[in-house]
This record gives sequence, C-alpha cells and structure tokens, in this order.
Amino acid sequence: MNALSRIILGITCAMLLATVFAPVCLGQIQKPPELLVRLWPLYRSTRPSVQLPEPAPTAVEQRRPLVAPYVPRKLDINSASFSDIQNLPGITSSMAARIFAGRPYRNLNDLRSDGIPLNVVQGLDGQVIFGP
Repeated sequence: MNALSRIILGITCAMLLATVFAPVCLGQIQKPPELLVRLWPLYRSTRPSVQLPEPAPTAVEQRRPLVAPYVPRKLDINSASFSDIQNLPGITSSMAARIFAGRPYRNLNDLRSDGIPLNVVQGLDGQVIFGP
C-alpha cells in the first residue's frame, strides 16, 4: 500500500467516524448507533482518560457569608475624639463641641442637662457608653 492510498483510507475512516459521532455529540439523536456502542469501549481503552480538577466550592456551598456581619460598636463619650462625637447620628458640630467641652458624663441625663435636645439624646441610647 503506497502513501497516497494510506492517506485516502485515513480520510475515508475519519469521514465515516465523523458521520457516526457528529449526531451523537451534537445531541441530535437519543440513542447512539450500534456501531458506536460496540466501538466506544475500544476507543476509550486506547486513549488515556483525562481527569479534570474538581471545581472549588462556591460560597453558597460552603455556607459562609461573603462579608463579615456588621457589629455595631458603642462609642465612649468620655474618651472619644471630636470627630467621632460629630459622626454620631443627629449630632451637629456645635453639639459635638458642647459635649466635648462638658465631659465627663455619667449617663444620658447628663447630656440632656448640657442642652442636647431630647430627641438626639434618645437617638444616642444604645450607641454610646460612659467610661471613666
């Protein structure tokens, strides 16, 4: 058998296999042809099997939150900086200056007696502590 006839035979076999495998690979037929069923174990035994790496588990599979949960921290009025006091909800810069100058405080009533409005003092309940 010369080189030209080997090439023609190889192309013919490739075309035959392509016509048999293409419909199965493309999902156009439900059941593979009998020839394919018979030849598939022979084909698999001659080719090394490829092991794909396992995909990394997603955050949903791991049941871990993507971000840390928010934990509010309480601000110590007696040791906080001016900008920390000013960043409290409802506190203006003039109120922050009054609080900063009137320290130390023992409780929320002390803030109220320094001229901080009642609604602002009530809004600070649970957000501030009164350290030494």
